Amino acid sequence: MRLFVVTAMLLLLTLPSLAQSDEPPTPQGAPFVHRNSIYTALTYHQPTGNRLVSGAGTFPNVTSLDYPLPGVPLWLLAVPEDPLLWHVILQDGTHWRLSDVVEQTGRMASAAPPTTTTSFALMPSPPDMAPYTHPVQLGERLLYVTDSGDLALLAGDVLLDRLALNIQPDARLSVNAVGQVALYAQATNQRYVHGIMGDDLEGTVLMVVAVVDDVLQVVAHIDLSGDHIYEGLSPMWADVDGDGVEDLITTVSNGHDGARNRVYFFDGTTILREVDGPIIGQPNRWQHQIAWGPFGVDGESLLVDVLTPHIGGIVRFHRYTGDALEVIASIGGHTSHVINTRNLDMAVAGDFNSDGVLEIALPTQDRTRIEGIQLTAEGAQVVWSLLVDGVVTSNLAAISANGRSLALAVGTEDGRIRVWLSQ
Repeated sequence: MRLFVVTAMLLLLTLPSLAQSDEPPTPQGAPFVHRNSIYTALTYHQPTGNRLVSGAGTFPNVTSLDYPLPGVPLWLLAVPEDPLLWHVILQDGTHWRLSDVVEQTGRMASAAPPTTTTSFALMPSPPDMAPYTHPVQLGERLLYVTDSGDLALLAGDVLLDRLALNIQPDARLSVNAVGQVALYAQATNQRYVHGIMGDDLEGTVLMVVAVVDDVLQVVAHIDLSGDHIYEGLSPMWADVDGDGVEDLITTVSNGHDGARNRVYFFDGTTILREVDGPIIGQPNRWQHQIAWGPFGVDGESLLVDVLTPHIGGIVRFHRYTGDALEVIASIGGHTSHVINTRNLDMAVAGDFNSDGVLEIALPTQDRTRIEGIQLTAEGAQVVWSLLVDGVVTSNLAAISANGRSLALAVGTEDGRIRVWLSQ
C-alpha cells in the first residue's frame, strides 16, 4: 500500500478529555471545549471542516522553539504525545517527526496522510486513493475518494461499496457528529473557472452520504445550475440556526458576480432551505470560509471568513440573521491561502489568550507574522501578534492536550518549524 503523507489527516483514538469537535457557544470566561471521543489530528483541526481548537493559551506571552529541517515544510500535524509530537511533510515529500529529537521516518510522501487507531504513527492508505486528498475513519470502516473520482468504503482490504460521483482529486470529506459525510461531487472545468487551488476542477453538486449496513446511501444533494460552482475543497458542518443539527456552510461562485457564502439548513435527512452572505460582485475574487463558533463578545456564534485572501485579505465576522449572513465587523491586511496551492488551512480559531472569547489566528498578508484577531466592543482588532522570523509556508497547527495550554506551530520558507508554547 502506498503512503499518503502530505495533505490533511491523522485520526487517533485517545481519551475523551483530549476530544475536539464543534460545540455550542461557551459562556464568556470559560475555556472553549469540544465534544467527541475520537481525537483528530488534521490540518483543518476538526472532522467537520470547522477550523477550531479547544483549550486556552497565554498568547502573546509564549516561549518559541525552532526546529531546523533540510527543506521547506508544506504540511504540519500536532499529536498529543508527551512531549508534543509534530509530523512534518517537506516540499520534497519526506516525512519528519519532531519531538525531543528530530528524525526522518523514511516514509515517502504522496498526497495525504491516512489514519491510525492505536498510536500516533501515520498508516498506509488504499492504493487507488486520489492523489490530493485523504481518507476518513467511520468506526471500523475507511471512506475515501479513489483516483477515478469514486467514493469508496473499505473494511480492512475488502471493498464494501462504491459510488461513481466524479469527485475532484483534492476534495475533502467532512464528517458531522452522527457520522454523515458531506462532499462536493460532479467536478468540472466547463463552468466558471477561477483555478486558484492547484487545478481548474470544482464541484457542482453538494452531497450528504451516510453508511447504512455497510452500504453508501445518498441522504441529500443540491445540484447547482448555470455556471455556478462550489469554490472550495469541502463544505463545513456547523449548527448555524441553533436547532441541534449541524448545517452546511459552502462557498458558491459564478462568472458573473463571483463568490458568496451559502448556508444550507439540514434537519438530518433533508436540506430545507438556504441563505447567502454578501456577494463579492465580480468574478476572479474569492472568499475563504474558516470557522463557525462563539466569536461574539457575548458568546454569540458567528462565521469567520477571509475576503480576497490574495489581495488585501479582509477578515470578516458574519452574523446569521434568520434570512441572511450579515457582516458585522472586519479588518484587513491578512491572508489564509497562497494562490495556486491546495493548502486551505493557514488559519485556526481558538482562545489563545485565555479571555474566554475565540480569536482567529492567521498570517499577515506578507506571511511574516501570525496575528490573533478578535471581535471586541470596538470591532475586529488584532489582540496579539508574533513574528515568524521568516515567511509562512505551511498550514497552522494548534493543539491543547495532556493538561497543557495551547501551542501553535508553522513552517517557514527557510526550512524551520516555529513552535510557540504558552507559558
